[in-house]
Amino acid sequence: MNEEWEIRLHEAWGKEERLINLSDFKIWLDKKRESWANMGLIAKLTGETVDRDKNSMVIDIGSSGVSSRIVVWDSGEWEVQTADARHDTEELSLSVYRPASSLAELTRLVEAELRRQKVIG
Repeated sequence: MNEEWEIRLHEAWGKEERLINLSDFKIWLDKKRESWANMGLIAKLTGETVDRDKNSMVIDIGSSGVSSRIVVWDSGEWEVQTADARHDTEELSLSVYRPASSLAELTRLVEAELRRQKVIG
């Protein structure tokens, strides 16, 4: 487990705050949509939870042959799942559990994972 993340998470909860502001993540996503569209990808916000212990946002990204889902929680946790049918066999890739302790770290990790899974170049 990421020690810095745990410390920041407990500090935020102590102040009755969320570690990651999902509205700020959505602003980042809106900025990325155009560059992803230029790569032939369509990104769409498909789900949000509010007023829960951990709120989340679900973003689906797709193009011909590849479909990804990003799930981000306001606790800094996140995951990327990708189904890739561009090859003879359909592969499913999952991100490794690694929470982020800030919005900057979260966006960097999500983009790196999308590159690792060959969703973006």
